Amino acid sequence: DGFFPRKWDLHNDGTVRASLAAPTLLALTAKVDADIDWLEMFDFVGPAPAGAARIGIVDTGIRETHQDITGKVIAANNFAFLYPATLIADRVGHGSHVSGIAAARGNNGTGVVGLAYGPNMKLINAKACELYNVGTPPVVQTLCFESSVANAITYATDQGANVINLSLGGGAPSALQQAALQYALAHNTLPVC
Repeated sequence: DGFFPRKWDLHNDGTVRASLAAPTLLALTAKVDADIDWLEMFDFVGPAPAGAARIGIVDTGIRETHQDITGKVIAANNFAFLYPATLIADRVGHGSHVSGIAAARGNNGTGVVGLAYGPNMKLINAKACELYNVGTPPVVQTLCFESSVANAITYATDQGANVINLSLGGGAPSALQQAALQYALAHNTLPVC
């Protein structure tokens, strides 16, 4: 896919290049082959792997219309505090970015390729983070309330997620979130924080 040369984490040849079409050198990487051996996996598995998985994304939502994501989202709900459950679109961009890293459609000649690029890799949009006015004067910030995150973890688990990605943080430990993470593990779902 066109932007594969930017994905040094998947295959590190010592460079980061703009794209396959315009191979302008953008940067050098510190160490050749400091990657996850994705290209080696692709060579072994092939362009259309037979495996299937459900990946829960607890984040700012997913832009389901993105060319590398279309048709991959199988369930969606918004758990962000004071927002309707139906506002599932990503208004920040972070959740869509994370979804692309996880499961962007691969070998389609466009965009990027995700780690789990095959057609049977599906996404669960468990939106927990949203835009809020904070402070005086108000400043718009993206916040993820602990109850929203806990509810999103439980939802993704109940929707059959095999793995849940949480690319977010907090200021203190949360017993509520810990209970949700333990719920996921008890249901054979691996949360990755």
